[in-house]
Amino acid sequence: MKRYYKFILSLIIFLIIPICNVKASSPNYVVTEGIIKFGENIYIQPGQIESTDVIGFGGDIYINGIVHGNVKSIGGNVYINGNVDGDVVSFGGKITTGPKGKVNGKIKEKFKNMNLPFLRKNSIYNMTDYKFHYSRIASVILLGILCIVVYNLIPYNELKMASSLDKSLGKSLLYGYIFMILTPVIIMTLIFSIVGIILIPVVLLIIMGIFIIGFTALCLFLGKRLLKSRVSPIVSILIGIIFYELIRSIVFIGLGKLIVSLFIVPLSIGLAIKTKFGSLRPWRRIDNDNWN
Repeated sequence: MKRYYKFILSLIIFLIIPICNVKASSPNYVVTEGIIKFGENIYIQPGQIESTDVIGFGGDIYINGIVHGNVKSIGGNVYINGNVDGDVVSFGGKITTGPKGKVNGKIKEKFKNMNLPFLRKNSIYNMTDYKFHYSRIASVILLGILCIVVYNLIPYNELKMASSLDKSLGKSLLYGYIFMILTPVIIMTLIFSIVGIILIPVVLLIIMGIFIIGFTALCLFLGKRLLKSRVSPIVSILIGIIFYELIRSIVFIGLGKLIVSLFIVPLSIGLAIKTKFGSLRPWRRIDNDNWN
């Protein structure tokens, strides 16, 4: 775990580096010490000189001046109509070089068609602009809170469901598919009865509860398998949620939504039903989470 703490500490130090410390060197030129922005566009104006790297998260970068360093964009486009001495790299965006643009280093476009997590793409006048998807961030935070609450309410049941997933994957998927087929039938039946209409919100809440219980176990399982080390169940659940968001972000032929709809949702529901919420058969009491 020490290496994870070191990584987090390094990331914090990186983020608190002074941003946009500006020094006036002459009436016509401005020299800055570094630019890092989150969710905003970055503009290097004509006559402006940036002495180090320019880094943007979730916004476009416009270079019309001079950059004596690298230009890196994550989730945004880069427009070069000035001079860049270093490399120009874009993750999840495109790089466009204008008539006056010059890049002395390498130009790299990586995952230019990928929909990155928590970023929303808007197309206006054929221009692509990425903005932070705050509603999606809020939904992920809410999902994480619900999963943590569920785990704290029934920790042993969640551990049992997660540990049984290796052997019950196929049957859990089958149970999930059957449940998803029957759910619309049940709702349609309720719609045609006066009492049933009142019960529809209750039924939907029950379905959501079943999904959250199974999804928590699935995230716990994924977190354990991905880290392959002894970590707390809460950390495993959070890692599983992050992995789920990465899957949702795959836009190639709608693969992300397809995986969520045909695999993750039915598996979460089916896992909870198949194991009877972790009490399908006699289980010995689990005093720790070391089930690897």
